[in-house]
Amino acid sequence: MVVHIMICAMHQGEIMKLIGKLISWLLGIVVGLALVFGVFVLVVNAKYKINLFEVIGSLKKLNGNVDVATIAPKAPTDDDYASAMTSANRAVANIIVYDDENKEYSLNDSAKTGMIADLKLTNAETCVLVNLMLKNGDAGVKFNAGGKDIDLKDYDFKLVQIALSNVAEKSADVNVVVSVDLTKLKNDMNNFPLNLFKNKVPQKLYVSSTVTVTKGDAPFEYTVASKSLALNNMSGKEVSQLFNVVNLVAKIGTADEFNEKLGKTFIDALIGNENNASGFAYSLKSIGASDFDFDTDGTNNYYVVRYAF
Repeated sequence: MVVHIMICAMHQGEIMKLIGKLISWLLGIVVGLALVFGVFVLVVNAKYKINLFEVIGSLKKLNGNVDVATIAPKAPTDDDYASAMTSANRAVANIIVYDDENKEYSLNDSAKTGMIADLKLTNAETCVLVNLMLKNGDAGVKFNAGGKDIDLKDYDFKLVQIALSNVAEKSADVNVVVSVDLTKLKNDMNNFPLNLFKNKVPQKLYVSSTVTVTKGDAPFEYTVASKSLALNNMSGKEVSQLFNVVNLVAKIGTADEFNEKLGKTFIDALIGNENNASGFAYSLKSIGASDFDFDTDGTNNYYVVRYAF
């Protein structure tokens, strides 16, 4: 029996579109601040309850040094790739393969045997799995920001971490950390008024999205709700106010709306259902997968694809 894993380009495209939006929103932030600061400070504060002085002050955190080990302590190492292959192949033979010549791992687009056990992955191994999904896809994404066409391939998008926490019988919190390099964006901010805020845009942006995933009663049924969003060292109310400022010049939605959409994109890639058949767990249904799950042994948390014994 052959299972075709179709996650690749579609989910890569969805993820990259969201990151592209975020980059364009960063441009909107600096444009928005340039337009409203000084002239509209009092009006903005009175009408929209946005304290621009606080927002501008918090931008220091956006541009400060980021301790990656702090924001992504469960990021995978090289050893986790070998571990992920062992764990996944224990459930579905050769679903992850290693190329000795090129020294790289990849997803096997046609695993030729059925499931024989639950597929159970640690945090780091789950991140490896999604990175391999992204690697299998070659979709590039272009978008327009400030009148410029931008290709995300120029922004070195990376998935840094996936980590589960608060694992319960029917739910878990899922944190996803991604990074984009904004060097090219900053190099294009040489004209007024963007040059006034060039030093407020970080060289690298880390987006840490946490959502709560709740299992439904039916197999592969789930809901996703926003829990928290951080940008570099900025979090909580600071991120919410930053999004509110951008909304003054571009209707982009709230921080919670963006966070839920970003988190759901990764969850859809991991799980899937009848409406999203390319999700990893659902794509294994034809060879024996019965549902997804989250599990914990008190020390480690796990993403699980259940086998229908």
